[in-house]
Amino acid sequence: YGVVGEAGSQGAGLPEEAMTWELHGSIIGTRPENWSVKLLEALGVPTEKLTPSRYLEAYDEVMDTLHADLRPMPFAVELLERLKSLGVRMAIATSSQKAAFDKKMAFQPRLLEHMEHVVCGDDPAVKQGKPAPDIFLEAARRLGAEPGECVIFEDAPSGVKAGRAAGGFVVAIPDA
Repeated sequence: YGVVGEAGSQGAGLPEEAMTWELHGSIIGTRPENWSVKLLEALGVPTEKLTPSRYLEAYDEVMDTLHADLRPMPFAVELLERLKSLGVRMAIATSSQKAAFDKKMAFQPRLLEHMEHVVCGDDPAVKQGKPAPDIFLEAARRLGAEPGECVIFEDAPSGVKAGRAAGGFVVAIPDA
């Protein structure tokens, strides 16, 4: 979470140390309208001082300045290229809202080019966010695959739970 978590907290006027690994792990992968509430409650920030929607606005402002400098995890691009060369069909299932996802991915074309489908957290087909399995079930449906035939790479505890609930084979990749 490093720079992203710290920058998001600072952009919202929260101290750098506010975002602990434990707190980060409890909110990563969930929908923004849910994690912002949980974060502010955990930090004891009254809504009169900072509403979840205002926190998200400040967070997004900071994130917009960081997208160009973010890099994929080591060997992620090479893995995707290899999987694609083997004929593996792939999709992204992210809790991010489509607008935020598009901003991030504008700087990551080598990740996105291998994907047949993208399912975002605000997609109308996704009724419940992670840890519910909806997003992974929808990604599998769009790929024409059974969920049990899917391998899910996931960096969030809520996403691991969602992938398991969907019936997929989940590979947890810690967000460092």
